[in-house]
Amino acid sequence: MTGIDDLPDKILVKIFLYFPNGDMAHTIRKVCTRWRKVSEKYKIWKYCSLWAYAGMTENSIVLKLKAMPALDVLMYFGRYNVLKSVSEHCRRIALLCVPNIHITADVLQLVMDRLPMLSHLIISVNPTPEGLQITRIIGKSGNFQSLELRSFGQEGIMDGLLMPIAEGCPNLKYLKCANFNCRDSELCYLMHRKSCQLITYLPTGVVSASTIQALNQCPNVKRVVFTRTSFKEPFPEIPHITRLPKLRILEVLKCNYPMLHLIPLTLFRNTLSHLIYIRICEIFGNVDFLISKILLKCPLLKRLDLEKNHELTCEALRNISSCKLLTRLSVSHCQNVDKKAIQYVAEGCPQLQHLDVSGIPMSDELFRQILRCRTLTLLMMTFTDVSVIDLDLISTNIPGLKELLIGPKYKFGHDCTRDIKQHMPHLNIWAPQFASDIQDYYTQKYEYVNLHTGYKDDPSDLMK
Repeated sequence: MTGIDDLPDKILVKIFLYFPNGDMAHTIRKVCTRWRKVSEKYKIWKYCSLWAYAGMTENSIVLKLKAMPALDVLMYFGRYNVLKSVSEHCRRIALLCVPNIHITADVLQLVMDRLPMLSHLIISVNPTPEGLQITRIIGKSGNFQSLELRSFGQEGIMDGLLMPIAEGCPNLKYLKCANFNCRDSELCYLMHRKSCQLITYLPTGVVSASTIQALNQCPNVKRVVFTRTSFKEPFPEIPHITRLPKLRILEVLKCNYPMLHLIPLTLFRNTLSHLIYIRICEIFGNVDFLISKILLKCPLLKRLDLEKNHELTCEALRNISSCKLLTRLSVSHCQNVDKKAIQYVAEGCPQLQHLDVSGIPMSDELFRQILRCRTLTLLMMTFTDVSVIDLDLISTNIPGLKELLIGPKYKFGHDCTRDIKQHMPHLNIWAPQFASDIQDYYTQKYEYVNLHTGYKDDPSDLMK
């Protein structure tokens, strides 16, 4: 009789893809030598990440690193200096995020020597001679495609801090300077040097007119993300964006209401008609009028994310029928979204495939409007009370649905799962009953979406 040991490696890889990386690290790779080798194949870990938060002990982080030699992404927000352990145990890391660790030039050089695949780096660099040494090491590398630089909050400016990166890093395509202590002239010079290769730029904090002008000279930029942004000069002195013919993605995050008006509808008004992805999240104020006005100007829009806009109502989506090509929509944690809002979506978006209504108060009337979105292949209702609706109706109204994500706050009975699967054997239901904390849950959710749905949750996919 054929058993699991008779399966070829490529079949085992497909099976292992359905396990979270915690099981992969601590269970599967300990079964036998063959499973250990198969579990370390790059395809399995390509989208897997370890999110290590400040509450974790140094020893627990090191133990996890030792069990994940094929780890692709490390996001660590604590202050323990675990970089030597990272470089010793996880040689395949491509993205390293350690913004709260005080890094010395010697340790950074060790990390770069041991991690040949490292191409995305998120660190803090202080305006000190040590910081200048760090940027010199970064500038000498030809691997970096993405850099996110922050400062630890120290005041003062170090002349020349960005010059090594401007003169080096020949493959840099993604740049974010978050409250980074440098002169505007140096940032503008860096953008000028990388103007023909820069694809993504993320201005954060106080932004000057000269920086916007430098952005206007980057003809290949496809994505711009404004986070907690304000302008240094009076707005009339800020130049409008007129020279970004390839811009496809615009994101405005955690800004105040006036910024939402100034950025998309004024600075970027000449590029809205080319956008395929807009993300407007956590805006302070009632955004209904501005979002409805923006939607009228975006006929090519394919993806719209409006998460955590707590004052957003159905009026924001009144003009969503202008976006006939829309395939992905998120209104997660928008507490005032009601049946009328989803009715606008159901009637105005004939190609919608992915809908996220997580964290929204659910009702039978609202759910019946969701059921009118008959082209859906993925429906996310996490942190939503599904006990008040009849999920069995999905099989007759959305027969093509492939992925249903619910939980973990509300329980989902096995009987209900069995009944749905009986009518829809092709449907994958992700309903975790437990997560150690909210970050753990979102990490699991991110990995599930990336590995199993075909929807890589990365805006860069839209730019290809």
